[in-house]
Amino acid sequence: MPKFPSNIQVKNHVIEAAASFFEESQDHLSKLPILSSENIAFTESLKLVEIEIPNWASSIISNKKLLVPSELVTEEMQWFNIDWWAAVFILLECWHERNWEEKYGSINSYSNNLKNWDQRAWEKPIVNEILLFLDLWFSELFGVNKAPNVLPMSNLTLTFDLDAISKAPVHTLKHFLFLFYRASKSVKKLKFNEFSRDMNYIVKFIINSKETNLCENFKSFLISNNNLSNMRINIYVCLDSKRKMFNFYDPRYTVGVELRELLVHILNSKMSVGLHTSVKGANDSELIRLEKNMLEGIIGYSVKDNRNHWLRFSWRDTWSALEGNFFEHDETLMFNDRPGFRNSMSFTWKPWNSRENRTFDIRATPTIFMDSHFYMYLDLSPTQIRAAIWELWEKNNKFNGRASVLWHPHTLSPRYSWHVGFNEVLQILQLNK
Repeated sequence: MPKFPSNIQVKNHVIEAAASFFEESQDHLSKLPILSSENIAFTESLKLVEIEIPNWASSIISNKKLLVPSELVTEEMQWFNIDWWAAVFILLECWHERNWEEKYGSINSYSNNLKNWDQRAWEKPIVNEILLFLDLWFSELFGVNKAPNVLPMSNLTLTFDLDAISKAPVHTLKHFLFLFYRASKSVKKLKFNEFSRDMNYIVKFIINSKETNLCENFKSFLISNNNLSNMRINIYVCLDSKRKMFNFYDPRYTVGVELRELLVHILNSKMSVGLHTSVKGANDSELIRLEKNMLEGIIGYSVKDNRNHWLRFSWRDTWSALEGNFFEHDETLMFNDRPGFRNSMSFTWKPWNSRENRTFDIRATPTIFMDSHFYMYLDLSPTQIRAAIWELWEKNNKFNGRASVLWHPHTLSPRYSWHVGFNEVLQILQLNK
């Protein structure tokens, strides 16, 4: 199992993360009388325990309860006995998931591979909540010496992963298989309304099967907005330009006319460009280097941002490979099969390198939802999709979160028509201004 860092390393790392959250130095938090834990015995699956906090914290935590990992709690323990440094570190760095990966292998961002997990960890940014509590505790303890922080505005950054440009047989097959799988599940569960909706999706997909260019609507979006500098698109590059090797997972477009034509509109929109690392290259430093160099040659400037395709991710290897290739920022951290806060937080920070017992020199921002969560995995109606998107925004906003969200350009085409949810996201972005 990864070696859990020393108490002083845990404390310093959390204070550094707090500085990222509050966007100013938080060295004063080191004065809090927080007790340290010794030899934490981790359970295999994450379990959380509610800890009641004092009345003076009700202004930020209305139910006066905070969730902390069960390893840090003994019977009848009170809030001032909790090792809050360890509580934040364990959730922020997904220590249980890291231990799980070491024992069973990477879950590749599928939450259903984590058995007997306390899913409350993914429902809100608990780390943000605890950091707000610690800041308020300091003010309560030292009175006029320190007022609570002026909090940064919450924010969601819209990102795109370019997975398809033109219709491709493999891409069509994957979507068909998923639609039929979902419809069969609806029948098995006797949910005939959902089955009817699934069949309507299938019929619509077939009717629009003649559509070849899947990014026309996305191109119109780019043309109608001349300054999208607050957004980012991650582009895949195929090293096998002639597609000699069959690959079921990665996008099917190559660095050809179709990409170059779309790229003109992307660059004109001022949208920043990152790499959409291939499935095979996700944790392979050499392949990442080749893909990064090719994309830089195409767009003409250095690529600093990344998100791995299909959210292929390893706590041990992914950020090491990206750091070694001089990336500055990654947005891979999210689950494939559900929305939410994978590491119980919502802001950009520098993760912990458990191999080398230090902080990575790369920033990571969690992504809290993507289009396929609502339209494929959760199989929601348009009304439910709107409600789910706004609920996630409200949770992020309540605790001053700054996270990314993901939409795939090809899903704005008539073949998919996932524009309802996309329009809701655009409305939310207007509130961030």
